[in-house]
Amino acid sequence: MSFALLLLGVAGAAFSVWSLSRLRRDHLVVEAAETLATVNLSHVVRRYVPRRLRSHRRSEELLLARQIIDARLPRWKRWAIVSAVLMVCSAGAAAFFVHRNLHAASVVQVAAKALPSGDALAAIRGVWGWRSDFLRSCTENPQVISVSPDRATLSVHYAKPISPAATAPIFDYDVVSTQPDVLVLKGPMSTARPPSVTIKFLDADTYIATSSSQPFQTTGAIERCR
Repeated sequence: MSFALLLLGVAGAAFSVWSLSRLRRDHLVVEAAETLATVNLSHVVRRYVPRRLRSHRRSEELLLARQIIDARLPRWKRWAIVSAVLMVCSAGAAAFFVHRNLHAASVVQVAAKALPSGDALAAIRGVWGWRSDFLRSCTENPQVISVSPDRATLSVHYAKPISPAATAPIFDYDVVSTQPDVLVLKGPMSTARPPSVTIKFLDADTYIATSSSQPFQTTGAIERCR
């Protein structure tokens, strides 16, 4: 969205500057004609004076053209200012999102030793805690992750509910796909429209997760509890 606004702002600013330049140039032509200089006014009259108001009297057409130009100049100045502000704001937003995406990608692509087993579903079993969220940390509320015998369901069991609104500290996820160090899940299955969740192992004892509902945010490091 920010890139679309940036393009809109650039296009609006460019068109506004071009329109202002043409209006000022035509304004100078009208001023020159008013001093009886030998100036070709035909293009100015065609551009600004409606056909029904063309009287073919130089003084009348000059007056109409000048009035219309003077009326349009402030409007195009405002458009230029609005477009410039839109361009600056959207450029800042685009830079922010690009920086955040690059940071998220760099986190995901951190060089780490491969899982010894090469089996992410086997490695995910155990007790885990969030490094950046004390309320879900190993100390405060560790989570036990288990996998069903058919390897189709992954369950996360917190020691206690993670929020006052949570009815149970257990969440079940369908296993969509597995790779040596990546899991793709669907869930929690208790929600009406469960998102997909991607788990990426940084090493055998650390992983991060991202949700399709917030694709540019990660959980931060989740570590195996000792």
